[in-house]
Amino acid sequence: LEPLMLVHGVDATERDGKVVFRMRGGDVAEIDAGRLVEEGARALQTTRGQMEGAERRVRLRHVDAEADHEPGLALSAGSASADVIDVVAPLAMDRGQAQRVADELAEQMALQREQARFAMAADGVAIEAGDVVRLEGASWRVVEASDGKVIRFEAVRAGPERAPALTPASPMAPPAAASPVEPEAIVVDGPPLPGEEDDLRPLAFAFTEPWIGPVAFSAGADATDLTLRGQVKRPCAIGRLSSGLFPHVSGRWQEASVLVALPGIALSSRSENAVLNGANAALVETEAGWELLQYREAELVGEETYRLGWLLRGQQGSDSAMAAGAAADSLILFLTGAETRLNVADWERGLGLEWRAWRESPDGAAVWMATRSHEAAAQRMWSPSHLSAEWSAGELGLRWIRRARKGGDAWGPGEPPHEIPEAYRVRVLAGDEIRRVQDVSESRFVYSAAAQTVDFPDGGSAFVEVAQLGPDGEPGVWARIDVEIPA
Repeated sequence: LEPLMLVHGVDATERDGKVVFRMRGGDVAEIDAGRLVEEGARALQTTRGQMEGAERRVRLRHVDAEADHEPGLALSAGSASADVIDVVAPLAMDRGQAQRVADELAEQMALQREQARFAMAADGVAIEAGDVVRLEGASWRVVEASDGKVIRFEAVRAGPERAPALTPASPMAPPAAASPVEPEAIVVDGPPLPGEEDDLRPLAFAFTEPWIGPVAFSAGADATDLTLRGQVKRPCAIGRLSSGLFPHVSGRWQEASVLVALPGIALSSRSENAVLNGANAALVETEAGWELLQYREAELVGEETYRLGWLLRGQQGSDSAMAAGAAADSLILFLTGAETRLNVADWERGLGLEWRAWRESPDGAAVWMATRSHEAAAQRMWSPSHLSAEWSAGELGLRWIRRARKGGDAWGPGEPPHEIPEAYRVRVLAGDEIRRVQDVSESRFVYSAAAQTVDFPDGGSAFVEVAQLGPDGEPGVWARIDVEIPA
């Protein structure tokens, strides 16, 4: 009802058990401040709440009368960093009306942050909830009136009087119930999430519009041995890149932006400190796995289309996936808390499991099925950093710096604690051919002249790669450097 009244510029109040409609902001009652009653406090008490991060924009979904009654979208004016509030109005409006309603709703939200309390003697009985009064030059809309020895009022700031709408919007009947749409279901074996580095279980995402209830995920050795592994109980934020993501570097802000098509879910911008503390995270599918990125700015630039700006790429050790880049139409999954972890036992890692997703229960038909193994990618050790090589007396000395998969963000002195005993694997390649593999327990390695003669008797170009060994003894992500071996 609120969007409908805003279209027509009217307000509804109760009078003698009936709902009375009148122009919003009209019939303002002037009250002399001397008529207010003091009760151990100022006669007029005003407060303003939600001072920090209180800016709001309204995204209004309506029926577009200028587009053959297709779904329409109007976004109120405001900063791109403001939080976006979704409002659905089953009304046929032209785009001008829809824009005015969206702006009005945003203005009402802003006005309601400023509140007032005052009391009057018996002569205030004529003022009721819904009335607009003017006190000390400011207009207030009464939202609550209580009787007692005195009559107490609570009010919010009132906007200006509205002019009547000459071209009314017409209410629409609710759409007929549509046949259920099969949800999109995705299982992700991705990088560790901040603060959840020890949780190696896969993540499940599901989305459909309209949302029709929980989506259950089951897995087993085959179709006759399925067990429930988890449920997604509310719609997740599943989108696709409208433009490609090119390789960048991790740990630095990327000023370039990317366009994302995202149905049904609202995104908002966050402050730099909030993003650095883990806010606004998303997983992007690449040919080398899932990249975890973060963004500071989310601007709605079209219907269900956002521009994400000020990106942090290759987060949580996903820099190898970031280096592969992501083409347009790649999946992007936003971490909103609607996603859920799926239970996979330690002994099931690496096994090819049959996966199913069910719209309601395993009694119906599966909406998604796949055969895949869970490798616990979140456990892989991160690639060493600052890999360098230096020649001395015919020997090649390599050094690097360990990266901590968890516990590496402390600002205190000293190195991050070791998650497992320190060990690395070094390998030397000629093209794709591995010439030498050696494990070391320190962050350095000497490639002796004798070893070079064995591996490259005629010299040539070589790749030297280093990876930290994980708790299972397997190497994590490799760091690589190019060297030229002399003859």
